Amino acid sequence: MYSYSRHVNDIRRVQILLMLASTALAPGVAWAQTPSTVEEVVVTAQRRTERLVDVPIAISVVGGQSAQSAGVVSTRDLPLVTPGLIAGQTGFAFLPSIRGISSTGTGAGDEANVAVYVDGVYVAQNKVTAFNLADIERIEVLKGPQGTLFGRNATGGAIRVVTSNPSFDPTFKAMASAGFSKPKSRELSLYGSAGLGETLAASLTGYIYDDSGYLTNSDPAFSGDRQGSLQSYIVRGKLLYAPTDALKVIGAIDYSQSISGVELTTTFVNNVSAFKNVVGVIPALGEREVGTNEQNYNKGLSWGASLHIEHKSDHYTVSSISALREGGVRISLDNDRTRLTTNRTQQKVESRAYSQELNLASTLPGPLNFIAGVYLFHQDAGDPYANVNAATIGPVVNGVRTVTGPLLLTSSITDTLKTTSYSAFGEATYAFSDRLSLVGGLRYSIDYKTARSSNLLNRASPEVTTKNHWDNVSYRLTAKYKPTPDSLLYASNSTGFKSGNINAPTYPFPNPHDQVLPETVTAYEVGYKTRLLDGLELSASAFHYDYKNIQLTTNNALSAAAGRVGINILQNAAKAKISGADAELIGQLDEHWGWRLGASWLPKAEYADFKTGLHFEPAAGGLGAVSVSSDLSGSRILRSPKMTVNAGVNYRTELAGGELSLSTNYYRTTRLFLAVGEAIEQPSYDIVGAEGGWTDPSGRYTFSVWGRNLTDAAYFLSGNVNTGGFAAVWAKPREIGVRLHAQY
Repeated sequence: MYSYSRHVNDIRRVQILLMLASTALAPGVAWAQTPSTVEEVVVTAQRRTERLVDVPIAISVVGGQSAQSAGVVSTRDLPLVTPGLIAGQTGFAFLPSIRGISSTGTGAGDEANVAVYVDGVYVAQNKVTAFNLADIERIEVLKGPQGTLFGRNATGGAIRVVTSNPSFDPTFKAMASAGFSKPKSRELSLYGSAGLGETLAASLTGYIYDDSGYLTNSDPAFSGDRQGSLQSYIVRGKLLYAPTDALKVIGAIDYSQSISGVELTTTFVNNVSAFKNVVGVIPALGEREVGTNEQNYNKGLSWGASLHIEHKSDHYTVSSISALREGGVRISLDNDRTRLTTNRTQQKVESRAYSQELNLASTLPGPLNFIAGVYLFHQDAGDPYANVNAATIGPVVNGVRTVTGPLLLTSSITDTLKTTSYSAFGEATYAFSDRLSLVGGLRYSIDYKTARSSNLLNRASPEVTTKNHWDNVSYRLTAKYKPTPDSLLYASNSTGFKSGNINAPTYPFPNPHDQVLPETVTAYEVGYKTRLLDGLELSASAFHYDYKNIQLTTNNALSAAAGRVGINILQNAAKAKISGADAELIGQLDEHWGWRLGASWLPKAEYADFKTGLHFEPAAGGLGAVSVSSDLSGSRILRSPKMTVNAGVNYRTELAGGELSLSTNYYRTTRLFLAVGEAIEQPSYDIVGAEGGWTDPSGRYTFSVWGRNLTDAAYFLSGNVNTGGFAAVWAKPREIGVRLHAQY
């Protein structure tokens, strides 16, 4: 096992825990003396508006303001407030993990195991699901297979981002923030909404984020060079038409653009690098240090339009969601991760997706109610070009090698993957009494896929086409029992399905494209939810997963497999067993003090049958890595720490005629592995964030001071292994800044 190790300051960790404990147990605070009310959480996780305490699945919910106070700026930050969620990443693809289930696929048209939705619209392209959060009403993280109620089947769970709808009351909100540490950052958001008549209202959101980068180049020739910067822009407009209380129509359009170097600016881990003995290489071995002679970048844009129509009658609600999403990414990657020009990848990725969903939900007075729907999804995704450029390097002489030739184009492919999916789903609930109910759901899905690829270096070579289709029936059975009106016990058995796939981003002639079978998960879960004295809300669950035909992508960027030109190898790798539990507590001690505590425990998350596990191990002397096929049964699943903890404390009181608010948030994860075969180990780390603000007597202006990663924890966002070596992406250091809110 090869791991990156960093000395952990135990004294500092103890001080952090004591600080949180002393804040939560501050003198004068007594639970029983002055109970207050925790605002009841309402979600739409089951296609109808319900109290969180009544929903028989594990859900974490965070409001927009709470997310901001906790330092949640983008979807990558959601683990700070969500037990069991890890923000995985491979290259420029965002691949979240929930309870140990995640993806490694980054090819055109490959979809994540954890589905991301924005206002009910599925975002298929995993290269654009790492985005900053602007004007968020709430975020719902659904844990476990989502097979019977949502547009796309998902084996791991779903992240549902809900933005604010237009209001008939004139509303204006503005926020400006500046960070003064490394990286220096600027953030600005504007939101306005107003009625345009008795039945029409509109809203407009604008958002800008910019930072200077936080990675240092190890080469003295690039002294002062900053890498890993991010610029992000978002514009969203909504139009609400509500001619009657029964009919609501919402049209939305959004555009976003980002230019980021974070995902692709990596450093070698444990000094495993195929280029470290090349003359002129200066290794990057320090914290947040990289070695490169160019600015890596990931330029992405995405736009979408959607139309939501909802009509309510006395006992039925009919809804329709029509959507179009289009996006593209251009990347430039310094593959050798050195100051030399020896290996570079340039790629363009494009996708266009259409979806249509129809739902019918009942609210009948009798014991039986149901939700039924149909879903159509079509996506055209592909790489107009994927180019690998390499220079020739001479043999080892006296322990070193030299670059002997210029950078030349060695591989160039173009590919497309078309996906068309049809599904029908339904779920019925039968109430035997006010306390006992049984839920049963089914979903049938069929996916058709067509992959095409050709070699741009040899125009005479034929285009290779591969077609296939896969179908599946998923189910959900849940028993619900309500001991009291504000508590719920449930037990469920459900399944999830991720469609089979074809490895389009490779030119395989005369071999066929790599293909994988669908992966499936069978989940068993028991849970308990309750509200106590209006001052405490508890959610807890225990689960076991049987996870089969896991799809894994092995990166092969610097050494194409025999007979293939491309960067990835796709395979069905293993079976896995996952068992664990998670829980969340939200409490309001009195009118001043509130708190939140969450934890996830995964004692078992391992490959149960992985006898031919393709992975990488360091080559002799650490000169790159070699692919090895061996029995990995019993090894830990990637991105599956045994324990994560989230905690937060907030305090509010009157001050100088206005209101003072203070909050602190804590996150801890035990060690986890960032590559298959336990190739890159990320040791445990702790993160503390804090914010203090004062709102003026008018309630319109709030000035805040904020801090993120105050422990200055040095940890990796992601890891990557291939023949070039072991590499990882550093996360941001400590950030401190100020923020001004205004609302009218």
